[in-house]
Parts: sequence; structure tokens; C-alpha cells
Amino acid sequence: MRRLERAGKAARSLLLGMVLATAACRAHPAPPQAIQGMLDLRGWDFPRDGAVPLDGEWRFYWQRLSPVGAPDAYLPPRKWTGLTLPDGRRPGPTGFATYRLTVLLPEAQAGRPMAIATEAIASAGRLRVRGADGALLAPPLEAGVVGTSAESARGLYRRDLLTIVPGAALELELEASNYEHARGGPLGPPILGSAAQVTADRRLERELDFLLIGVLLVIGLHHLGLYAMRRTERAPLWLSMWCFLFAARALLVGRYLEEAWPDAHWWSVWLRAEYLTFYAAVPPFALFLRALFPRYTDVRIVRAVVAIPFAFVATLLLPPLTFTSLVFGFYVFAVAGMLWGYWVLLRATRAERDLIPLLMLLGFVAFSACAVHDILRGLQWVRTNQYVTHYGLAAFLLFQSLLLSLMNQRARRQLEQRNDEVLSLNEELRRQIGDRSHKLSNALTLLATDQKRARELEPGTLLADHYRVVRKLGSGGMGTVYLATRLTDQRPVALKIIRTASSAQALARFAREAEVAATINHPNVVAILDIDVTATGDLFLAMELVEGHPLEDQRARFGDVDWALPLLVQLARALEAIHARHVVHRDLKPANILIADGTLKLADFGIASLARPGKLPSIGRLPTLSDANDDTLDSSSDPKLTHKGAIMGSPLYMAPELATGVERAAPEADLFSFGLIAYEMLSGKFPFRQSVVFDRIEGRTTEPPEPLGRHRPALRPSLASAIDRCLRFDPNARPHASELVAALTG
Repeated sequence: MRRLERAGKAARSLLLGMVLATAACRAHPAPPQAIQGMLDLRGWDFPRDGAVPLDGEWRFYWQRLSPVGAPDAYLPPRKWTGLTLPDGRRPGPTGFATYRLTVLLPEAQAGRPMAIATEAIASAGRLRVRGADGALLAPPLEAGVVGTSAESARGLYRRDLLTIVPGAALELELEASNYEHARGGPLGPPILGSAAQVTADRRLERELDFLLIGVLLVIGLHHLGLYAMRRTERAPLWLSMWCFLFAARALLVGRYLEEAWPDAHWWSVWLRAEYLTFYAAVPPFALFLRALFPRYTDVRIVRAVVAIPFAFVATLLLPPLTFTSLVFGFYVFAVAGMLWGYWVLLRATRAERDLIPLLMLLGFVAFSACAVHDILRGLQWVRTNQYVTHYGLAAFLLFQSLLLSLMNQRARRQLEQRNDEVLSLNEELRRQIGDRSHKLSNALTLLATDQKRARELEPGTLLADHYRVVRKLGSGGMGTVYLATRLTDQRPVALKIIRTASSAQALARFAREAEVAATINHPNVVAILDIDVTATGDLFLAMELVEGHPLEDQRARFGDVDWALPLLVQLARALEAIHARHVVHRDLKPANILIADGTLKLADFGIASLARPGKLPSIGRLPTLSDANDDTLDSSSDPKLTHKGAIMGSPLYMAPELATGVERAAPEADLFSFGLIAYEMLSGKFPFRQSVVFDRIEGRTTEPPEPLGRHRPALRPSLASAIDRCLRFDPNARPHASELVAALTG
């Protein structure tokens, strides 16, 4: 929570800085607007206030080049598609027009070099600048070929500078023609300022663009290298693709490729490439979110977000006039995708209460704000002079770098902790080799004399010279659990001590728990640290201390889907891990599942079955029982610790096939128990009236449970179906643990 508070303060400081910066920008006087073809700049101080966009009402002549006479309308220098002229005419996307503007300059600017920076024109343009006497002050600026028909016109996007030495007034004439784009006309007004100002502004813009392009390429190559080293982690791959696409887009929207290759025949190629970088940027983002937060992304939505852009990419094979008319549909889709991204990140932030999704969310806010700006600019609903999505991506990547630093710091701490654990374990092994034989001999001697012991350990008691008892945690059917401190590294551990040493079978089951759990190394399975015998013959198990509570104690939360799903994912992964090691738990129930700060730990392997890999090639059916007359225990072969027909475990959560004895225990039995627990946690109801094992023993018919989807209609059908399959009476009809993991994270 403290980290979230600090992050919230940082976010508020960032927003305050943005507000102050905006206020500072607005401290400059608003630039004047042209009125009916006249822009009066005589009161504008260029050295103090900077360059000014020549916006406002230009004289507009539709379907006329170098016109004479009255204008058809007074319009801003924007795209004319969709406008309505005073006489009722509505210019279509194709055609040609002329924009004219008279500019009155301050006396101080007379005779001083000035410059005009032009924006791109869809799809060809020509700018002439004349003085008060009507003479050209410089050769015309041309982009493409302005024509009066599709045969005589050729499109070319280009941004350029025109340097002039003006007098008291200027006359600007901007001609435009379009036969190749769905929206014809200028993308924005020209900008007028001193030659030094405009040149410096364009140079700074260019340098920032190329700096950003270089940063995107470096970050993209870095993450591509990360993916090459670890192919199982896809998030770096999708982020690198994102960086490469936006680096290419920055080159295209800055018109740098047209500047390098000004041949008009390439115009349609650059236009298609620009649209391609826009369309292709959405799928990597969806896959990036999926890779980072699979728990909060519906796989069906991800597939749709990935597939739909390919339909728009296919339209790029059509003529430019056609495919540019379809971009509005993609704008709507892109905004919907951003809203979905917000929904995923907000869910992850709320559920995990961690800095990682919060940093992702803050970065996405910056990126999406810039992306929406560019969409509105493309629609000409906002009047700005530059695309800024790639700057938003830079802000997003800044937050990603903070996220990466945080993850590396956590990984380093975990590695240091693991190294300390390895050193401690090595020390433990060296100690055990020295005194294990003596202690086991003493324990066997006491067992042979049939001495019983069931004493409580007082706080401060020293066990095996390495563990000091702190306090009692609880008691179970086989033993008592104490909180203790391992003296070698002061690590708190849980010590489980068997109640009696008179039963060879109880001792064997106790050792079985250590043997089974020691074969598994998984974050959702309680780790076994040590098994030892005290000088008085007490057999004890040192386990990882889980500072939490059994799932049994949290029944009040059963029915809360948002709480239950993350825990069920962890439980399914724990089962997947133990089944891969040929282990069947056989006593899966809420009391044997520990929850600590949202992390699940599977515990109590006292009656689990273990098939040795050398003897059993598959995990289909694991031998777990001996014959009733088999009293021997062979540690070199499959342990046989229960009698045929014995009921072991918790009947309420046992699979029906175990009614005739646990010799039928297999991974499918654990999956039935998982289905019971999952059904309860998601719906708040137990699926059966009573234990299905007792029904089988007493010969009663058990009705199939009501489908989970009826209790939780909002649950994904594939997930509800997978849990329903776990509760099938036929073990072969139940899914594998890996299928459950896929269903829960899909």
C-alpha cells in the first residue's frame, strides 16, 4: 500500500507539472485569426511571441486555379471534404481549389528575412508568396503536381520552408488538387515567423523526431534480444514490434522519406506504409497485454483485436482513394481497443495492488492521450500542427523502463534470497551427513521398545541442535505443528512433529510426506526444508512457514469470483506440477490449502502417492496400495502404506472411484477434488448434497450437479465447462491439470 501511495503522489506531481506547463504555454498571447481573407499581424511581436500559424478565414475558390473575382467562401486552410459552401455546394474529396490570404506585417519586420513553413497537402499543392506590389518574393513551393484532372495531377506529401524578405504586406496563394485521397486539401495552415525562428523550430522538431526514432530502434532491438534469449516470454517480442512500427511511423508522418525520395511515383507507397504502421500497431499491443496480464485478458477479445486489423491491412491493396475512405472505421476500432486496454489495466491494478500494473496504466494514459489526439487531428476535429503518437509511446516506454527496473530489483532480491537458501541448505546437508546415522539408530531402538510419547514442546525447546521452538501453531490427525527458528540463518520455519513413535505405519506416512513434497519445487507447493530425528526419538519435519490461513477459514468469501479465480489458477498450477512429478495428493481439501497475501500454497502430503519415474513411464494410474497381508515397507520400491479398501482422506472431497479403496487413486481423483473446491469458491454452493463416496458405499444414486454456469452466468463458458467436467463420475472424462490452467488463464 505504501508503494501505491508513493506512486499516486508521483502521478499527482506529474499531472501538476503538466498543468503548470500548459498554463505557462497559455501565458503567451493567442495568435490572431484571419477575417475574410485578411490577417492583421501589425500588433504581433515576432521576436517576443514567436512564429504564428496563418489560420482563420482564407478566401476560398472551389474548382478554380489562379482565380479572379469574388471567392466562393471564407474557410480555414484545412481539408475541404464535408464542407458546405454558402451557395449549397458540397465539395467532394476529388477536385481542386485555391486559398488566398493577405497578411499585414509590423513595420519592424520590413526588410528582414522571414520564412513560411508549409504542411502537407492532400494530395498536391503549390504555394506562391507575393509582395504588396504583386511580385513573387521567391519561387513557388510545390509538392507533387497540381492539376485539374486525375490525368494531369500527381500527389506528393511534403513539408517545406520558403524564405522571403517581405515589405509591409504579403499575398499568399495556396493551390491544391486531389484525386487520390478521401479527404482533399491542406492538413494545416502554414506558419510564418522570422527565418531564424522557423528554421530553428523545424530543426528542433527534426532532431527530436530522429532522437526518438533512434531511441525506439534501440529499445526495440534490446527487447528483441531479450526474446531471443528467452523464447518462452513473448512480452519483449511484442514490445519490440511496437517500437519498430512507431519508429517507421515517425519517419512517415514527418515526411522524411518523401524528402529523401521526392519522386511523386513513390507517393502511394509512402501513403500505404503510413496506414500500415497504424493498422499493424494494434495487434502487438493486445498480445503484449495478454503476455503480461493473462488473468485479466479474455482470449476471445484478444483474438478479435488481433484479427480485425488484418482486414484493414488487406484494404491497402485497393486504390488510395478507396482505402483512405475506410480509415474512420479503424479510428472507432482503435478507440475501442484503448478502452479495452484501460479495462484490463484497471482490473489488474485493482486486483494485484502492485506497482507493475499501475506503472503500465500511467504509461498507457500518456500513450492513449497522444493517439487520440492524432486521430482527432486526422479527422480535423482539433487544429494542431504535428502528430504526437510516437512521443506518447516514448512516455509509455519511460514508464516501462521504471517497470523493468522494479522487476529487476525484485528478481535480484529473490535471487539473493535463493542464494542464501542454497547456502543454508548446503550447510544443513553437511550437518545431516554427520549425525543422521546416530539419530536414526536411536529412534529405531526406541521404536523397538514400543515407547509411546505425546508430549507438548515448550517455547525455547531446542530440537536437533538447529531449531528452537517459538510457539505451537496447531494440531492435526498425525502430528503437532510448531513455529520455530532455524538457528543457522534465523529463518522462521514450521516444525511438524509426529504424535507417536509406536506405529511403524504412522512413521512411514510421515516420512512419505517428506519424500513426496521433496520431489516438487513449485511456488504454490509448501517446500520441505528438512526431516530429522531428535535425540529422544521424535521424528519431525521442517517446512516452509506460510503466514496465512487455510482456505477453510475463508468460506465467507466463497462466491466472490474476482477473489476466487486468481487462487484457482494457482491451485491448478500446483496440481499440474505435482502430477508432472508422478504425485497424487489424495487429500485435496480447503483445510490443506493455505492462503497468504493472495498466494496459494498446497500442503499436507501425508497420504499422497509417489510413483518412482524409473518404474512408471506415465502418470495415468499410480499404484498406491498393498495387499491386505503385505506388512513390509520397501523404501527402494513403490511405498505401500494403506490397506486395500481403506478410506483415507476427507470423504466430502474424495472422488467416487475411491469408495472401494485408495488403490484406485490417480491424478483424476485430485481433479475431482479440485472441481468440488472450484465449484464452491465460484458459486458459494457445494455441488452435491453429501459425500459422493458415502453414496457409493451405501449404494445410493448420486444426481449430477447443476452446471456451474447457472449459478454464475457471467463466467466464461469454456471455464465453467472445464470445472463441470472435473465433477464427472467417469475419471476418464475429467480434464488434465494443464487443461484447467489453460481454461483458467484463457
